[in-house]
Amino acid sequence: MLAIGDASSSFAGVSFGCSTANGGDMDGASGIVGLGRSALSPLSQLGVGRFSYCLRSDADAGASPILFGSLANVTGDTVQSTPLVRNPVAARRRAPYYYVNLTGIAVGSTDLPVTASTFGFTAAGAARVIVDSGTTFTYLAEGGYAMLRQAFLLQTAGLLTRVSGAQFDFDLCFEEAGAADVPVPRLVFRFAGDA
Repeated sequence: MLAIGDASSSFAGVSFGCSTANGGDMDGASGIVGLGRSALSPLSQLGVGRFSYCLRSDADAGASPILFGSLANVTGDTVQSTPLVRNPVAARRRAPYYYVNLTGIAVGSTDLPVTASTFGFTAAGAARVIVDSGTTFTYLAEGGYAMLRQAFLLQTAGLLTRVSGAQFDFDLCFEEAGAADVPVPRLVFRFAGDA
C-alpha cells in the first residue's frame, strides 16, 4: 500500500523500492523517482493520467513543483510550455521517454544554425531530444553540441581558463578562480510552443 500526503490518498498493489546504497554522482540527492512511460513508473501504476513539472526560472520564486492528476494544469501569464512529441517509431514499442521539439539554441547573442535534422528523430527513430527528470546534466546530439561549444569558446576566449574535465567525461570545464567576475554567455534553449 502506498499512501500519499495525510494518507487520505492510498493505492494498493503498487511496487515501490527504496535504496540506501546509490552509485554514481547524484549531486547530493537522496534518490530519484522515475516518471517515464514504462509499466513500473509510479504514473502508470497509480493510473495518473497526467503530470506537470514546473521549472521556475527565478531561484527566488520557490520550488519547482511536480503536480499530478487534476492538479497538473499549470496556467498563468508567466507560464511557458512546450508540447510533448511522439516518436514515430518508438510509439509502437511504448518507449519510456518524453520527447520535445528543440527548435533553437542561442549562446549569448549568437543564434546557432539549428535545423530539424540537428535535434529531430533519426530515420530509425532514435531521439535526439528527451526530457529526463532523473539527471542533472544536459546532453546534446553531437552536431548541436559542436556548434554550442564553438560559440561558447569564441565568446569566452581570453576570459576563462580551461581545465581538464576528463575524469568526469566533461569537455568544457574552466578554472573557478575569478570566474564570478566574467560575463558568461547566457545559454537559451527554444522549444516548440512558447518555451
